[in-house]
Amino acid sequence: MRVLFLSLVVFISFCKKSKQKEIFDPEWREKYLEISFNTCKKLESCFKDSESKINPKLKNLVKSEYKPENCSEKSKKSKIYLLKVKNPEEAKNAATECFVALEKMSCEDLKKNKLNEVSACKITRLLQSD
Repeated sequence: MRVLFLSLVVFISFCKKSKQKEIFDPEWREKYLEISFNTCKKLESCFKDSESKINPKLKNLVKSEYKPENCSEKSKKSKIYLLKVKNPEEAKNAATECFVALEKMSCEDLKKNKLNEVSACKITRLLQSD
């Protein structure tokens, strides 16, 4: 289950203070919110498959994290959404490619942490944490 949560973090990392200035790109922001929403829907459906295996104390927290509505709100604070990165085009491409890879993966692949093997997802994670 931690793997699913870590996969979510790829898309929904909170911004730390950054020297990069925000770039306003409404078209990208709309696309990124759609990516985030669909990512959360996929992760939420995978979570439902293994919900019974999660510690009851964590179940409500995890459920709230996977709600697509919550993902969209959290995504609005991410560096990739705000394009507070050195290379905005790289960020856009990496996030999009990572999402495409996630969509193609089964829940079992996600649970096996295969998303971490995708170079675009590694780049996305680095850009979010940079």
